[in-house]
Amino acid sequence: MGIRTEFWFRPLTDQGVLMPGLLISVRNAAEAGIALAGGCDVLDVKDPSAGSLGQPALNALAEILETLDQLQSSIPTSCALGELVDWSPDPVAMFTLNRLSYLKIGPAGLQQFDDWADRFATLQQQFRQAGVDQPRWIAAFYLDFEAAASFDPLAVLTETKLCEQLCERLGCAGILLDTFDKQGPSAAELILDRRRTQTLRELLATARELELMTAFAGRLSFEDVRTLQAARIQPDLFAVRSAVCLENQRQAGIEAARVRQLTELVGCTENTGFATTPVGQACDAD
Repeated sequence: MGIRTEFWFRPLTDQGVLMPGLLISVRNAAEAGIALAGGCDVLDVKDPSAGSLGQPALNALAEILETLDQLQSSIPTSCALGELVDWSPDPVAMFTLNRLSYLKIGPAGLQQFDDWADRFATLQQQFRQAGVDQPRWIAAFYLDFEAAASFDPLAVLTETKLCEQLCERLGCAGILLDTFDKQGPSAAELILDRRRTQTLRELLATARELELMTAFAGRLSFEDVRTLQAARIQPDLFAVRSAVCLENQRQAGIEAARVRQLTELVGCTENTGFATTPVGQACDAD
């Protein structure tokens, strides 16, 4: 089941494509409450001090899940697990992870797609053997692959039919395109500077046909979201942290006003070139 069934309430474009939703990454229960109040569509948990996809401490994750229970929230949840090359099984942590909707882990240090796919399949098997079968897997890739000592996901797409492999061999629910170096260019800058906009559109279209959800992350600013919307780059989710943090610093705290503003911006259709059903949201955020 892809994001098109889970987020059926989002408006459709005139091409029958769902308008993007908003994923916000949080590090503790207080931030989770702010993100929920601001209207995010997916709540992600990570430790921003531990890298791009830093795995959160078990107690922090447990407190966030307890908060969601107290609020009786059914929002989809995801969690970062660090990098695949560093992963080591933890039965206690894996039991807690079974309460989540999605899991993701980074490909840093793996320079060949086949090597990544083999290790990823082994990881999935470890989780199944531990009885962790509730969350679905998101295949995470880095657009600044050189910094991550990894492979170019957009090149792999054309060479090996990445999306088909993710569905048929690995059973993934979706794709996350992110950045590894959080001091470097944003994902939007990397795509636009390298003139890879059309390749990205083709990836999103292929994923949509296969019912794979797509998330676009990587130091995205308010202006990046506007630019991507204007370029008709429409993932299922824009995924952010720094954009909603104090002074845009990912290790600072999340600000409620910025969450609300970005929620409105993501739902804004004024500059996308797509006609949609009414969303009832303002287009003057930020």
